[in-house]
Amino acid sequence: MLKKATCSLLHQTDEDGTLIAVSRLNDSEKLKPLAVVIKCPGTWFWQRTKYKPTDFTLNDLLEGKSIQPVLVEQVFLNKYEETQNGSVSGSGMIDISGVNMEAQGQGTAKILSSLGTLHKERLNMPLLLKDSKDRKLDLQHSLIMQKQGKNKIFTILKERIFTTCGCTINFSELKEGSFSSLLKLIGPVKVELNKSVCLQQTRDVAIEIPAHTVLAYSVCELNIKSDGHYEVAVNPDGIEADDSSITEHSDHDMIEVDGFWALTQTTEQSSLNALSKELACMKATLCELARLSPETRLSLLNLFQEILPDQTLLFTLESKLENVCEEPMHDSYTYFPDTSDEFAGKFVEVLLSDTDTVSLRSNGPWKTDNHNGSSVKSTRQRQLILTAMHMLISAAEELTHVGLSLLKSCSSETINGLNDLVTHLTDASHQVPFTDLPFLLRNGEVPQEVEQLFISSNITLKIDNKELQAEIGSGSKVLPLVLCGVIHGLAYLNESCEIDIEI
Repeated sequence: MLKKATCSLLHQTDEDGTLIAVSRLNDSEKLKPLAVVIKCPGTWFWQRTKYKPTDFTLNDLLEGKSIQPVLVEQVFLNKYEETQNGSVSGSGMIDISGVNMEAQGQGTAKILSSLGTLHKERLNMPLLLKDSKDRKLDLQHSLIMQKQGKNKIFTILKERIFTTCGCTINFSELKEGSFSSLLKLIGPVKVELNKSVCLQQTRDVAIEIPAHTVLAYSVCELNIKSDGHYEVAVNPDGIEADDSSITEHSDHDMIEVDGFWALTQTTEQSSLNALSKELACMKATLCELARLSPETRLSLLNLFQEILPDQTLLFTLESKLENVCEEPMHDSYTYFPDTSDEFAGKFVEVLLSDTDTVSLRSNGPWKTDNHNGSSVKSTRQRQLILTAMHMLISAAEELTHVGLSLLKSCSSETINGLNDLVTHLTDASHQVPFTDLPFLLRNGEVPQEVEQLFISSNITLKIDNKELQAEIGSGSKVLPLVLCGVIHGLAYLNESCEIDIEI
């Protein structure tokens, strides 16, 4: 709720993209003047730059006396109120010999943000530059030593937007659905069973935000030299623009309650097989997941599907796995003392247990036989699997809430069918005869839930002359690419995966 509200606020007020939306209330306490924020460039080309507030300020890292920042405060907005609405609906019917089933469902969601008067507080930069002249940082500080050589950039908070009084964010959701079935048995005795069920679920959540809660901020980079001296960049740093046609999007560009990106990069449609080259690179990494044991893959798939609809938990899982990928092989469990996130903690535990102890499933160059005929993964093999999992989770983070919810409900058979469908649509001609398509589409129609899944990532499935076409709508190619990648990744995790891995 907070992330959607703050991103929408910046979408309306921060055209230059220099401000960073706060997504967690816990971060507000850390965002003090001169607070140290770690800038984390994306590992994958579709990832946005992330900013992680720390518990330290510049003064904590300085040698010698502290710097007393001079602050300038002014009104940012006299009043801010906004209502965001979103809706989704669908239906499906199965009619086969003796059985008739029909289901319908719809849902609406609304977020009302009443944030009152907002103030802006910024550093007096000329004075900060003067006070920083010839000053040095303690290179032995634990924060600097932990982040050294890990493609992390140190920044300090330059300005922040905060509330001046208590305010509220309200979220309301209504879900309605119905299911009916008719079973007919014709024989010596005629039997008819009719069942009809209607469901309705409502949810109303309100969070009260106290005064002086930081909603957005901007930072300046620190250029730290080898002797400890540092320079403060003059220009503020926020959401970076990217000239690449496949990666341009902003954290502010959320135009629906469920988090659609504003896809405005290109104006022409293209077929899905235009992404075949990028998707082949993703599959070359993701296929390492198939090396995990079938039992581990089943456990990870079940846990991952539970995590998918919760974007906050998905972010937590990605951050934990990113830390694992950066650390050496030994004693990985010590990096996860927080067990409050049950699903994320269990996911990492199962993954690390398998990558550290289970033998390879194929005869690759990293297999080493011991006296018991088993094999142990080398450090390189372990890293390939962890990297593949990090790619899958990072790609899932980019999807919309609608897409994530639909993937959560996919059965093992459906995942395999979606995987085959994406393979046909990207590796072959974009017009595919239905006779060549997986079981999902052989009845001559595209199931509504499949259609909605692809639409959620800006892909339109069309039937023309008994052939299927998949078109990417005008805009960024990020969503279509990551959806296809996530589907392939889920298929590699599938217990029934029978995919050969090329060494």
